[in-house]
Amino acid sequence: MLISKEYGVIFIHIPKTGGTTLHRAFREVLKDDTNILSTGSQAMRRITINQPSKFLDFYNKVHLKYKYLEDRQNSPMETGVWLKYFDSYRIFTAMRNPWSWYVSNYLFDQKLHAADPTYITRPSTVLPFDEWLKTRDTNQFDWVIDSYGKNCATMIGQTETLQDSFNQMCDEIGVPSIQLENVNVSEESLQEDGTIDHSYYRDFYTDETKAIVAEKSKRVIEQFNYEF
Repeated sequence: MLISKEYGVIFIHIPKTGGTTLHRAFREVLKDDTNILSTGSQAMRRITINQPSKFLDFYNKVHLKYKYLEDRQNSPMETGVWLKYFDSYRIFTAMRNPWSWYVSNYLFDQKLHAADPTYITRPSTVLPFDEWLKTRDTNQFDWVIDSYGKNCATMIGQTETLQDSFNQMCDEIGVPSIQLENVNVSEESLQEDGTIDHSYYRDFYTDETKAIVAEKSKRVIEQFNYEF
């Protein structure tokens, strides 16, 4: 999560949506704000996937949800002071084709477990994908809804068109955009020519698991007209 008091901006980083790329770009275009509050990507680079027990604690802090803002609004700590009027901030995030998103999260869990088999990020980490998917009770909107289920995001970009989405966010803020540099791209997505292709996710699905995602992520699918 990134909060700019000067620009009245909050960026909520939904995991596996290109959020690290956006986080870095927001730090650059909002650099005139010298007091940006951030759960920041720089520390994440120092806590590598080879230290999963430390990495996961930080990972969870980076991907704070909107409800965290509600909980902290009246805190006497600095965060609470900053967020006292957070409902007037513009809130940005990005979402991804949910069938692709679940596979990306699954592969991430697998990599953490492979790095240290004694440290299991979740009890379901070592399950086959179809069984793992049935244990997942979150969807991407969980990061941007309030306690009443209302979507509180000002603008939701899409991973598939991340540059265009970021350009629109910068227009909304009133700052010049920059060219995004892709960060944390999975080896499964990165092509030999440097382009990114997420279509590999289809190989993971059966008709049953396709339907499970369609139900879990109905709101995301309807928002962006995503198809398998």
